[in-house]
Amino acid sequence: MSADPFQNQAPRETPLIHAGWLQQWLCKNLFASLPISLAVIDRERCIVDANPVFEEQFGPSSGRHCFEVYKHRSTPCEACPTAETFQDRRIRHSYEKGMDRSGNPVDFLIHTSPIADGEGNSEVRYALQMAMDITPWMQQEKEYRFLYEWAPCTIAVLDRDYRIIRGNRRLRELFGNGIGEHCYRFYKHQREKCAVCPAEKTFHDGEIYHAMETGWTQDGKVAHYVVISAPLLKHGERVDQVIELCLDMTQERTLQTEISKLRAIQESLIENSNYGIMAKDGAGNIMIFNSALAALLQVSKQEIRSLSDLAPYFPSSLMETIREGSETCVFPDLFIRPRTGEEIPVRFANVHLTWKEETLGYASFFEDLREIKRLEKEKLDAERMAAVGQTVAGIAHGVKNIMMGLEGGVYVVKSALKKQDSKLGEEGWRMLENNIMKISALIKDFLNFSKGREPRPQWVDPGQIATDVIALYAEAARKEGISIVADLEEGIGIAPMDPEGIHSCLANLISNAMDACRMSSSSECRIVVSSREKDDAIIYEVVDNGCGMDYEVKKKIFTTFFSTKGMGGTGLGLLGTRRIVQEHGGKIDFESMPGEGSSFTIILPRNRLPKPIGGNE
Repeated sequence: MSADPFQNQAPRETPLIHAGWLQQWLCKNLFASLPISLAVIDRERCIVDANPVFEEQFGPSSGRHCFEVYKHRSTPCEACPTAETFQDRRIRHSYEKGMDRSGNPVDFLIHTSPIADGEGNSEVRYALQMAMDITPWMQQEKEYRFLYEWAPCTIAVLDRDYRIIRGNRRLRELFGNGIGEHCYRFYKHQREKCAVCPAEKTFHDGEIYHAMETGWTQDGKVAHYVVISAPLLKHGERVDQVIELCLDMTQERTLQTEISKLRAIQESLIENSNYGIMAKDGAGNIMIFNSALAALLQVSKQEIRSLSDLAPYFPSSLMETIREGSETCVFPDLFIRPRTGEEIPVRFANVHLTWKEETLGYASFFEDLREIKRLEKEKLDAERMAAVGQTVAGIAHGVKNIMMGLEGGVYVVKSALKKQDSKLGEEGWRMLENNIMKISALIKDFLNFSKGREPRPQWVDPGQIATDVIALYAEAARKEGISIVADLEEGIGIAPMDPEGIHSCLANLISNAMDACRMSSSSECRIVVSSREKDDAIIYEVVDNGCGMDYEVKKKIFTTFFSTKGMGGTGLGLLGTRRIVQEHGGKIDFESMPGEGSSFTIILPRNRLPKPIGGNE
């Protein structure tokens, strides 16, 4: 083993540094090179020396008082740590607020040390002040305190015993002052710690946790809040303090509950509605398809997944309307075809669903009209039979008059036979023939009215029917000096009507108008026949300037076998007209004044017209 080469060497001689030289270097260089503000102050509070950092922050200071330099004051500070240090020779630390050379506020920490000559009894003539600028840290602390106090959530700091050691303003407002209380007792009025505690988890592993909790406010109301726990103070791996942030969700939870209730009510109303209801979103996806619509189409809800699944049941025009998402519209009367193939009349309405200016989708409503149609038919039949019942009482009077005529004819015939008077016999026979024809016409009209004829609606031009009736009576009216004027609106669309029935109605009204003109004393008799369409209804009107009707006549024209033509009429013409109009879902109105004429108006709403033979147009 080789010997250590340095073993026999003499120790290196260490150079000695002269203590006076070191002190001189420190005084000359350390004072100027330290990165904090340094100033030497005498007993008069005047600055006798300062380093470059001090003068850079506070400006030239030699010969000026410290309170002038630090705080821009003209008088000494009331509590001056420097003056106290001159008195008791003790080192002091203080927090001060001042201004820099530009007049900006500055926060700084001051370390004041006495400068003595080493002898305990000697007077302290100078003090050394070291000022550290802490303005950025104070600003951060101010911001932190503001955010902590005025945060819109509760903030609490917990120790390892789950006691609250600090809380912000929102915590005090909502739950009260809980400093020193256990969090579970403070928030929830519990004696034991919560079974699932986010703070406990944070104390255990130092991670962040959150949970939904329910507690009680200081005024006894239930509070729902989201808790977020995070480590605040740690020593190594040990978490000593946890900060809990609680966001109050009570109002949101209440609104959520109310919305859930409203949604349940809406779903119940939709599901239990007698109307078929369907809704689709803006993309065309079906959102709602209620049981009433499923029953109407005789399908299950699961079968209808898209609009295309509805094509077999709806007419093409309806499918186009639904697909296009038209604005609010109504189809008062159309037919759908459920799975059984039976055509069902429905009323359809489409509604645009919006929120502000955003389109949410479209809702469609289907009203089953089968029961309404049945009731309407029953009502028409009942009205017709009621009219028959009302007029049966008058038939006895009509038959009685005819029987009297027959008896008179028989008497004349018998007298002629006794007298062998052929001329008298011919007169009696004519009386018998006339009355037999009258009673035959009466019975036939009555049977036709009471039985009714089955209307045969088809697509026709409403104006053409009026034109044909006017042409039928034009020549006869001209020969009697009566003018018939046609006022027919052009462009009326075709409609499902029984052309023979409507022709009969107009013919009866024109015939009655001509009779009224014959009985009038006016030298210029005139009948105006008009047709037009208004408010989706077809309107016929026959106006004459004939003799008119008085109050008693107007009361009877629709109720009995009443005729103003004496033995020339059966009194069933207007009753038949009203029946035909009612079979078309319409109504007939009239106005009349004695000596001024009459006006009869037939109103036929399109949505009540009968279904044409052969289906839709």
